[in-house]
Amino acid sequence: MNAVSSAALAEFLVEAHRKTYADKSAAKAASTRRQSFDYRFRRDDLVYHDTYFGMRDYIGEEIIYRREVPVWGMNYYGIILAKDAGEREIYDFLRRR
Repeated sequence: MNAVSSAALAEFLVEAHRKTYADKSAAKAASTRRQSFDYRFRRDDLVYHDTYFGMRDYIGEEIIYRREVPVWGMNYYGIILAKDAGEREIYDFLRRR
């Protein structure tokens, strides 16, 4: 059975975020689709995969697999509205813990 408790998923997701996108030194995974940016994190039988496209306008998806079966997922979309806001400034802010 691939059921994972909500608490275990939440704890794993926080760890995965901290060790992938939020860590500027984290290596990106190989791109899975044309022009995508990807991160992957594994702990025991759980695997987190984040793939996104774009910079100022972006869209992405996070998936958690347990034993290669998807058990949680989320899609996201964002736009940087302020024309004078730099991408680096915005993304550095989003990476803060």
